[in-house]
Amino acid sequence: NGSMTRSSVQQETITMLRDEGRISLQYMTRLLRMAQSGTVGTDDGEGGSNALGTQAVRQIQFQIVSDVDGNGTTINEDFTVGLSPLIQFSPDFNDANGDGFTFTQLVHLDADDNVVRVLTNHLNPTGGFACIRTAGGVQFSLVMFDDGKGSRPAVTKRLDQVVSVRN
Repeated sequence: NGSMTRSSVQQETITMLRDEGRISLQYMTRLLRMAQSGTVGTDDGEGGSNALGTQAVRQIQFQIVSDVDGNGTTINEDFTVGLSPLIQFSPDFNDANGDGFTFTQLVHLDADDNVVRVLTNHLNPTGGFACIRTAGGVQFSLVMFDDGKGSRPAVTKRLDQVVSVRN
C-alpha cells in the first residue's frame, strides 16, 4: 500500500533527523559546559563579541578554560585563566568548508586549528539554529528539515536543549 510506504519513509526520516539533531546537541552541550561564562556571546560583525542576551541569535561563540601555556594547569604563569581561541557554532553562512552548503549546514568553527566540523546537513534554511540566554543557561534550538524530494513528504523536527555553563 502506497500510504503505508510513505508513512514508513516519513517515520524513518523523522528518526534520522531526531538522531542527527540529538548528536549535534550533545556535541555542542559538551563544549559549551566547559566555556568561561564571560566569553559566551555572539559575533558583533567587527571581530569582537556581544554578550548573549534574551533575543534569539543564529550564532554563538565562546572560549573554554584550557591549559594554553602548557604549564599543566588552566592558570597561566601570570595568574590569569587560560582560555582557548574562539569556538563558534552557526549555520555555515559563508560556506567555510567549500562544500556548497550554507544555511542548511550547522558547523563548529574552531579558530585554533582553522577546522570546520559539520554537525548536521539538515537545518531548516530559515531559522534552523538559534541560541538564547535563559535563566538556566543557554538554550540551543535546532529545527531539522528534510525537503522530501521525490515521493517523500517534507519533514520538520524541532529539538531544544538548555545548557548551564559551569565556569
